[in-house]
Amino acid sequence: GVANDGLGITFDSQSNFSGSSTTFAPLTATSPYYSILHGTYGNPVQVLWSSGATMTLNTTNNSSVKGIVYKSGSSTSGTTNVYVAAATYQNGKIFAVGDSSIIDDGTGDTGDTLYTGYTGDANGNHQKLLMNGMIWLITNNTAATNDNFLNANHFNIAPNPAQDGQI
Repeated sequence: GVANDGLGITFDSQSNFSGSSTTFAPLTATSPYYSILHGTYGNPVQVLWSSGATMTLNTTNNSSVKGIVYKSGSSTSGTTNVYVAAATYQNGKIFAVGDSSIIDDGTGDTGDTLYTGYTGDANGNHQKLLMNGMIWLITNNTAATNDNFLNANHFNIAPNPAQDGQI
């Protein structure tokens, strides 16, 4: 079960990394994860971690688990120093990211430390990676397919209502 690391992904609790990486897995068009790096929102080529974590993958517990983005200088076929991973589990999919700041759009509670990681950091590459990952999650099959039948016009990301004074 999941309690016994059935997903094959463990967040390294003692890791705390900051810095950029351009170390992406060389996914082929036949990979079930290809559209995460080559999808509707484009081809991400960089990430910027701000006190994020790495993951360790366990392919014995879940043979489908795959590193997508790695810490700079790491092997792109390894199971350690993973920043972003994907897998399937039973009838579902997993898209794991080791840093919450890449998702932050800077519009949260002003009492918190806010980041503009989603669009501001890494030259907009986080948005490409995250949106491609979300589209991969919502597609029905796990086979290698290109999601080019989807386009940005099918997705409207609502602005934070608090930003527009609409609570």
